[in-house]
Amino acid sequence: MKNQFKPFRALRYSSSIPDPGNVLAPPYDVISPEEQRRLHEIHTHNIVHLDYGIIKGDDSVDDNRYTRAQEYLRQWMSSGVLVRDSHAAYYLYEHVYRVEGATKQLRGILGAAQLFYFDEGVVLPHENTMPGPIQDRLDLTKACEVNLSPIYTLFDDPTGRFFALTGDVYSSPPTSESVTIDGDIYRVWVVTDKQLVEQIFEFMGTKKLLIADGHHRYTTALHYRDYCRSIGSLPSSESESTMLFATPLQNDGLTIFPTHRVVFGIANFNPDEFLNQLSRYFNTTMVRSISELNLSVHNESQKVIGVMFPGRHGIARLTLKPDVAIDHFFPDTASSILKGLDVSILQYIVLQGILGFSLDDISAQKGLRYLKSDAAVMEAVEKNEVQVAFVLQATRLDEMRDVCLNGEKMPQKSTYFYPKLVTGLVLNPVSAS
Repeated sequence: MKNQFKPFRALRYSSSIPDPGNVLAPPYDVISPEEQRRLHEIHTHNIVHLDYGIIKGDDSVDDNRYTRAQEYLRQWMSSGVLVRDSHAAYYLYEHVYRVEGATKQLRGILGAAQLFYFDEGVVLPHENTMPGPIQDRLDLTKACEVNLSPIYTLFDDPTGRFFALTGDVYSSPPTSESVTIDGDIYRVWVVTDKQLVEQIFEFMGTKKLLIADGHHRYTTALHYRDYCRSIGSLPSSESESTMLFATPLQNDGLTIFPTHRVVFGIANFNPDEFLNQLSRYFNTTMVRSISELNLSVHNESQKVIGVMFPGRHGIARLTLKPDVAIDHFFPDTASSILKGLDVSILQYIVLQGILGFSLDDISAQKGLRYLKSDAAVMEAVEKNEVQVAFVLQATRLDEMRDVCLNGEKMPQKSTYFYPKLVTGLVLNPVSAS
């Protein structure tokens, strides 16, 4: 089945905004309550007023975060704060950022992608979703009829065709003013050249798209499309597509961080007994720090998991024993690819198998938290907030690709793509009419 990745008429902030950095925001799902309030206060037209409105104590059916977003959007469009482009276009995106002492450029393309159910094999997930965030985003989409932030996807491009097509555009001045936020630089190029648009359309039509970030937003878009069909939308309506950012897997600008796990609330938990249980399946050695653990990971071909306990010095370094039987821990349908991931080894053998977590417990984060940095793990352990912490490696891009193409899903929070795509540079109207 062919992917329909099309140009679209974006809704964008007017060039009259004096400091465009003040109207942009991170994706809603990484914004803390403190950051949410700060963004609401920094500018009356910050995109967070639409994308992540504050819940008030006197909210009602007629006055709530969704109805307020709808009214803000109407006002901003009527006053010219937001303006819709006159012609359909692709939007090339660039984010220049620093990470671990290096400067990187994340580059890719924004388009309106035809929606497919996951089992149709065109757009592929790598993690499961939860119902709560989907309902929130669906209510917001119904109210505003706009994709406020793009879904982050990847495609395989071993010959470098995408950057060969778009290189001249990236070498030219950006269409709109560069935006700098906290030292990061964001740029957008509007592509309307007929020949290039046709070339991009044909090229992208051959690609399977792997969701890197935004599984809930994509599932929301499917629900919204089906809702629009139920009220009589036409096959040509904008609601049949959703805004995607797509970038090649072969891209030096990509960064993936691991997401660590910490566990608490286990009755009668005994670290020595737990280590003894682990020793049935893992070789265990001790290292002095996370940095030493990470150094050993880079020099090791097999998967390495770190285990830390409050009140104890050092980190237990786990590697699977070579001939130990582990298949009984995994679903019967699990492939060798899935079984080889450290996040899968941790979830199925350790969390579910040894500690007794259910999938529902893990999905609801019952007794489990996810932390994105080594420092956060150390702090949780040192403050005695957890019973045990697990330090993981970052999932590799080829591992994610292989799992997706095999029709499987990794445990939730298996990847943390960095940086997140900024919200507010480009919006996509998705009217049902």
